Amino acid sequence: MCLPARALGRLTFQAVRESVAARHPGPLRDALRRRSAVHGRQLHLEYLRYSDAELTALLARYLEAGIRPRLHALGNLAVRQAATALRAAGAGAGAAVIDHLVLLDPAAVDLVAASGAWATFQPGFLTSFGPQIVDGGTDRFLTVLGGRQLLDAGVPLTLASDYPAGPLDPLGNLRLAVHRTIQPAQALTPVEAVRALTVTAAASLGAPGGLVAGHPADLAICDGDPFTPSTRVTQTWVAGRRVWPA
Repeated sequence: MCLPARALGRLTFQAVRESVAARHPGPLRDALRRRSAVHGRQLHLEYLRYSDAELTALLARYLEAGIRPRLHALGNLAVRQAATALRAAGAGAGAAVIDHLVLLDPAAVDLVAASGAWATFQPGFLTSFGPQIVDGGTDRFLTVLGGRQLLDAGVPLTLASDYPAGPLDPLGNLRLAVHRTIQPAQALTPVEAVRALTVTAAASLGAPGGLVAGHPADLAICDGDPFTPSTRVTQTWVAGRRVWPA
């Protein structure tokens, strides 16, 4: 994550407040463990598990073995590293998925687009982690769950819940992707959100998707417009059989 240095105090205070609320030192301990450096007026929180060389080598081995990697990258520096390592490891278009992408900058978005990776983000994080991001002031400097930014750059975008870290309700996640209060300019259109949750999500797993003859008959039936809060799922079908209600 990369943000102005003056935000460090706000982030540290937030970690202290979370530790007090949880009666556990975990949030503050994690905050203090993160490597940080100030470059000019920018604070870099390099919360990275691997070095660039280590990640590239690991990805190369997975790709050589025919394994499709999924990389968890939350901050913009992690997203940059993931996308750069995929290209360095020789990953082709659609060979990997980058998950979460909670915080982005233009350079990170361009690298993801150039990597050919799928991007999966969780609209539900806007309610579970959004207030913390706003309290820390990070949304003033970075894009938060930038679905619009990724789509406009040509990145194939999918939606997920990441339950239990995020809310499970698929209709709730779908609506949050469209109707959001944090950086509303990053909202998707209803058509884009439905596609990201269905057809594109299936394609990112190498599975066929869409209402097409010969494709798996996995579908949900709603009693109204899925973007209306009162709408509920009334039936769920898997492989052409109704499984709910049984």
